Amino acid sequence: MIDKILNTLIVLPMFSGATVELLCEADHMDDLIQKHNLAIEKLEESDQNITTELLPMVEQDFLRLKAEVRKEFGYFHGVLQAREQALLEDLDTAHSNTMEPLLNYRSEILKTKKIARKNFNRIQRYKN
Repeated sequence: MIDKILNTLIVLPMFSGATVELLCEADHMDDLIQKHNLAIEKLEESDQNITTELLPMVEQDFLRLKAEVRKEFGYFHGVLQAREQALLEDLDTAHSNTMEPLLNYRSEILKTKKIARKNFNRIQRYKN
């Protein structure tokens, strides 16, 4: 008889860290214990599911995505390098196409200057 009258204060932990206080009569304790055990089993199943399925799946997806990013950047890096090489070759060609005529023109100027100097010197000698 005392068991039925006796009330028990039960404190259950919650996910957020807070607690829920339940005031139960003694004859409902067995039912509460059974429900509590069932809740613990469900939590253990959830933990097992996270540990054996979800964590490995997330890790596998992470590694796959990381590899894809590296692959894509590797591809684009190669494309950029090829483009860089083509631009440098074009620049070398443009440089040669610009420098060669200038150097030829300078060479002609130097030859003409040399001839002009010779002629100038001849004129000066003739005058004296």
